[in-house]
Amino acid sequence: EFLNTKNVINMAGTFRACENLKEINGLNNFITSNVLSMYGMFWNCYNLENLDVGNFDTRKVGSFESMFNGCKSLKEIKGLNNFTTSGAFEFSEMFYGCSNLIFLDVSNFDTRRGEVFTSMFGFCSKLKEIKGLNNFTTNNVQKFDSMFKIITASKHSRHIFCFTCIKT
Repeated sequence: EFLNTKNVINMAGTFRACENLKEINGLNNFITSNVLSMYGMFWNCYNLENLDVGNFDTRKVGSFESMFNGCKSLKEIKGLNNFTTSGAFEFSEMFYGCSNLIFLDVSNFDTRRGEVFTSMFGFCSKLKEIKGLNNFTTNNVQKFDSMFKIITASKHSRHIFCFTCIKT
């Protein structure tokens, strides 16, 4: 039997500091249609290698802050391209320290309401491609310092530099 998450509005820290967790079964059964915050949901799950969040209904989520922060063993996050982020304002440190991620698909992210992107991709040292980054709308951004700190392998390195310079 799975947890009944139908009425949950705050998933902050749900799996926070589950340091020995390598995989999570049953995420596809989570009902997230009422969730307003996913702050630090998987924060410091150091040994987590793969995640599939494709079934998450994120239409009401306002904060994705530190959602995957410190998941240094994560190699893949499936389903990010299904996220609906039109109501989100907080993206800071969302992938911070995910040092084994090579590819991210944020092509469906709607960032029009986004205000804070500080260190969103910080210390994702192996990240080579961020699909959909060119679709980011930054009209409401208040902070995005160190958004790409220590991304050296990225094919977007030149574009990231320009993005940072133009939007500040």
